[in-house]
This record gives sequence, structure tokens and C-alpha cells, in this order.
Amino acid sequence: MVLEYVVYRLPRELRSAYEEASLKASGALSAAPECKNFELAHCVEEPELYIWRITWESIDAHLKGFRQSGHFEEYFGALKDYFPYVDQMHHYQAVDLAKG
Repeated sequence: MVLEYVVYRLPRELRSAYEEASLKASGALSAAPECKNFELAHCVEEPELYIWRITWESIDAHLKGFRQSGHFEEYFGALKDYFPYVDQMHHYQAVDLAKG
């Protein structure tokens, strides 16, 4: 599994519309077999920040599967106006702290 974190920094006047667009984008993620789960969170201390945490089957499933699918077109179509506000977008793998 691979975790993708996408941080948006949005001015106040765009936040309501962004949340509506995110609801539409979430439908595409829910329908994509490559996506295992996701959540969108809004920062309490810095209200201009939103962060998506998306769990993908693998990095290839995300970049070669999802991004070449109709689900991506739906996702991108919903959020494309907000991509200039992306502050960070990275993939991570969980660290097994139970290894002992």
C-alpha cells in the first residue's frame, strides 16, 4: 500500500466551493479499484489548509492505473480549478514500527 498526501492552501473565498468539488471528486475515488480508502481533513490551526490522505494499492496502481482511467478524468474534472493551490503532493509508505 502507498499513502498519498495532498495539501491544498486555499483562500477563504474558495473553501466552500472546494468542499463541494471535493465531494464530487470523492465519488471518483470511491469507484476506482486502485483506491483503497481516503479522507479529506481541514486544519484547525491554519484554516486555509486542507489535506487529502489517499491509500492506493501501489504507486503503479495510482500512476499507471488510476491516472489513465475515466475515474481520474472525473476526479481531475472536479478539482482542476484548485490544483494551483496544491502546496504539497507526495507518496509515502508506512514504516513498520513493530519490527523489534
